Amino acid sequence: MKKIGRFLKQNYKNIFILILGNFLVASASSFCFLNYQHGGFSGLLSGGVSGFTLILNEIFNGNLEVVAIIVSWILFIIGTIFLGLQFGLKTLFGTILFTGFLSLFTLPVFTNIQNEVNTLDPILASILGGMAVGTGCGIIYRIGGSTGGFDIPPLILNKYFKFKLSRCFFVQDGLLVLLALIAKFSLNHVLVGLISVFVCSWFVEITQVSGQKCYIAEIISDQYEAINQAILEKLDRGTTLFFAKGGYTQQDKVVIKVVIPKKQYHDLMQIVINADKNAFMSLQTTSDIFGFGFKRYE
Repeated sequence: MKKIGRFLKQNYKNIFILILGNFLVASASSFCFLNYQHGGFSGLLSGGVSGFTLILNEIFNGNLEVVAIIVSWILFIIGTIFLGLQFGLKTLFGTILFTGFLSLFTLPVFTNIQNEVNTLDPILASILGGMAVGTGCGIIYRIGGSTGGFDIPPLILNKYFKFKLSRCFFVQDGLLVLLALIAKFSLNHVLVGLISVFVCSWFVEITQVSGQKCYIAEIISDQYEAINQAILEKLDRGTTLFFAKGGYTQQDKVVIKVVIPKKQYHDLMQIVINADKNAFMSLQTTSDIFGFGFKRYE
């Protein structure tokens, strides 16, 4: 019990963000996409699990929420196989939250909310859903978390083929919406779905990377070897070691310099805390980093 209490005390902010983020994603998926009814629209296309679910439902005609939950858990298993047990454990909480909220929003008590959303024009509902999903995903990515679902295929491509994550997400969601044409969705449905994909991608970007895009970290610690090795192995980032001397202590020190994207900030903090809680670390924000692992020279 003490360990659980200590864990909750140390991670309560991240747990709250995971709950809030999955609440936003699940509410938009349920109210704006899966169960939206207005005019000739029966559900709105989008990227991710909700869009894929609507396409499957058009072909096989199943229960939308059940299909979405099954798809989420299948993707979770695939992610655990290809990305490792640690990823699976990290994503498990998010998958439980998303599928739990999705089931919750089918209860009769939420009927009035659904009816209100159904009064919106399809384009407005698509924009609203894209904003909610993008914001929810963005705040989760900022703490190094995952919503599970269709986060997983881009992460697999990034790990094994080094494809840029943001492009993978956009291409994947765009292809999902375009595949709806094969499932006999009208062009009108597809174009409205593409709006939600654009809006979602934009809100992920501005939420996850508000302001500058990268951190330059300098770390001074007696445990520099352990910290350096963890950065190389867990973050897959290169480091530079500088030999310095303390101005007050006159002792020789090693300074670790590393550049990380903002989404790895939480992971870097955990590496340093686990190795040496007395370590000195300074962070600077920077707008653009060029080179291997970051932007290419074009």
